[in-house]
Amino acid sequence: MSNVFKNLEVDDTEYDPKKNERKAKKMITAIGKLKLKEKDNLTEEEKIKLESEDKWRKVLDPFYVNPLTNQNKETEKEHEMREKKKMKKNEKKRKRCNFEQEQRHRSEERHRSEEQERQSRFKERLRQHRFEEQEQQHRFEEQEQQHRFEEQEQERQRKMEEQKPISQLEKLEKRVQQEITVRINLGCTKQKAFKQMYLKYHPDKNRDKNATQITQIINQRKEKENM
Repeated sequence: MSNVFKNLEVDDTEYDPKKNERKAKKMITAIGKLKLKEKDNLTEEEKIKLESEDKWRKVLDPFYVNPLTNQNKETEKEHEMREKKKMKKNEKKRKRCNFEQEQRHRSEERHRSEEQERQSRFKERLRQHRFEEQEQQHRFEEQEQQHRFEEQEQERQRKMEEQKPISQLEKLEKRVQQEITVRINLGCTKQKAFKQMYLKYHPDKNRDKNATQITQIINQRKEKENM
């Protein structure tokens, strides 16, 4: 009976640690020599061999960490931290800008509202002032009209009185009143003025046809003064 597993490839590195160590040392030595060459003169196989350095060093030291790789990782972490800080800073800045913009918008809205309210109050006061002026003008026109009406009425009455015929008795009363006023202005008392007028127009001394009526008028006025 033939062995079916004889043609299978077996990786001896998994079963022979010493052999793996010797091979790893040999490969590391060869890689060290390749590092002395210029990168432009390396073949593809040599470049692949250089990239496998970490694998062979881990064979010798399972805890081996490539300092360049670790440095790159740390650099990436620092870069990521810086990016996060930058993002947080930008986020704070954006929030602050949004807050300031919102505050500015509210302030503008409040200012606009106050301005509209102020204009509304100003328009209301102006409308009230115009209304009061119109009312005052209306009252003034009514007073002027009433005054003109009263003047016209007085003028009409005066004209009517002027056109009205004056009786003989009214003329005599007016004449007596004027003479009494003149005597009083000259310094006489009312009693003395009446006495002088009575003596002047007494029918026995004055031949005027109206002397009797004038005497009666004087007596009537004297009686009214004494009452």
